[in-house]
Amino acid sequence: MKTNVFVRDSRHVKYWWVSLIAGLLSILVGVLCLVTPDATLVALSMLFIAVLLVDGIMDIVLAASNSDMLRGWGWMLVTGIMELLLAIMLMVMPIGSVVGTLIYVVGFWILFRAFWALGEAYEFRRYTDGSWLIILAVLAIIFSFFFLVSPAWNGLFIVSMISLAFFAYGIYRITHAFALRSLEKE
Repeated sequence: MKTNVFVRDSRHVKYWWVSLIAGLLSILVGVLCLVTPDATLVALSMLFIAVLLVDGIMDIVLAASNSDMLRGWGWMLVTGIMELLLAIMLMVMPIGSVVGTLIYVVGFWILFRAFWALGEAYEFRRYTDGSWLIILAVLAIIFSFFFLVSPAWNGLFIVSMISLAFFAYGIYRITHAFALRSLEKE
C-alpha cells in the first residue's frame, strides 16, 4: 500500500517559502559558526552548562525517587550531585576560562558517563539483551579518549560539524521549499 504525504487537488501549497527562509537561515547560521568559532564555542559552553545542570538535577531526582528499586542509586545520586556542582562551578567562572576548560570537562564527563553506562549495560544483561548497550558504552569510552588527546582540534572539529549540519539542513529545507512550490504547477 502506497501512502502519500501530500493531498493533491486544485489548490496550491500555502507558505512554501517558509521552508525556503528556514533553509537560508540555517545556511547563514552555518556560515556564522565557521566565521566566529569562538562565539560558537561560547554558545556551546553555555548549552553544555545547562545540560549538566538539568542532568544533575534529573539524576538526583531519579536516584532519590527510586532508591528502593535501583541497586546503584547511591552512585546515581553522587553523579547527579557532581554534575550539579560542576555546572555551578562552570557558571561562576569567567566565560573565557570555561571555553578552554570545557573541552577537557566534556572529555572527562563523557569518559565517566561511558564507564557508568558500561556498568549499567552489564546490569541490564540480567533482564534483556544488553549487547548494543555494551557496544555503545565502549564506543563512548573510545571517543572520549580521542576527545581528550587533542582538545584544540576537537574544538575546531565540533564547530565544523555544527556548521556542516546547518548547511545540510539548510540545503534540505531549500530543496523542500522548491519541491512544495512545484506541487502548485502540477
